[in-house]
Amino acid sequence: MRTYPPIISKDEAGIAIEFPNLPGCFTCGKSEEEAVARAKEALEGFLYVSERNGDPIPAPTSFEKIQVKREKPSCL
Repeated sequence: MRTYPPIISKDEAGIAIEFPNLPGCFTCGKSEEEAVARAKEALEGFLYVSERNGDPIPAPTSFEKIQVKREKPSCL
């Protein structure tokens, strides 16, 4: 099973979760529970659509090698 490490950030609008190995796979929630639920849906949807379309699915990067972008995603 593949594990795609998320990057989680928080601002005044909520909690943002992105998966750096999967371009465009990003979501937000106003609470931790909402953000995690939406992140699961975003990840499942991304992988499902990629597989269905025959797009390559990148291998996950280990937690130790994840590089955080300087600019945090915003829920605004």
